[in-house]
Amino acid sequence: MPALRTLGLVVMAAFVISIGAFGIITFQSFLRDRAANDALLKVGSYCQEVVTTGGVRMFEVEIPGGYTMSFADNRITIDGRSYPQDGFQVGFSENSPQLSYGKRTLSVEISDNRLVVTRIS
Repeated sequence: MPALRTLGLVVMAAFVISIGAFGIITFQSFLRDRAANDALLKVGSYCQEVVTTGGVRMFEVEIPGGYTMSFADNRITIDGRSYPQDGFQVGFSENSPQLSYGKRTLSVEISDNRLVVTRIS
């Protein structure tokens, strides 16, 4: 009987550990997803500022692991999410970079009625 009780406790402990591991993985995924959305909104707000007021803006943005940000037509896209939904009033230049994960320094300006995004680092 003690062996059966011990076996039951081991099975229950394994079950609790697996639920905890699943919870941690889900929480980390949620944090990365939120960071990707924050990066999208940050870059979008700087681009909108340049469209509205002109000039050049330099800023840093951090793309979380597993995500890629791209600039096409008149939207910023990060793994299926686009900003803004209706698009900017001007489109991006054809040579805009595609950004993988990591901390990046970007420059945004308007040239020839196109948004030009340049990766500085």
